[in-house]
Amino acid sequence: MKKLQILGAVCLGLMMYFQPPVMAAEKTVIVNSADNLNFGYAVETEKSKYAPQHIFDDGNKTYILLSEKADGKYIRIMGKRIDGNYDLIRPQRADEFLILPGIYESLNMRIDDVLVKVLKN
Repeated sequence: MKKLQILGAVCLGLMMYFQPPVMAAEKTVIVNSADNLNFGYAVETEKSKYAPQHIFDDGNKTYILLSEKADGKYIRIMGKRIDGNYDLIRPQRADEFLILPGIYESLNMRIDDVLVKVLKN
């Protein structure tokens, strides 16, 4: 089984384990294939405390690990599709991760009143 170390994450087959700081609970997200993970995302925001810690996709879904400072905040996400139209996205939650049902060219996330832009490279 192939092991891949990425930004504090360990990929083993179909499981990805993010290694949290000491005293934090371990977080696990299941992805389709570790071979197809895309980490090519850029983040723009005026307040870095809300910048996502990790963003990646598996070819079908987008996974976002938000900063702990975003916990309990009101979050709205708009995703720009390939055809140029926008979707209001209702993500699923898996522990600290937001899981978006698709791949988007860009995302506009509002965390309270702060705009966080995510661009796919």
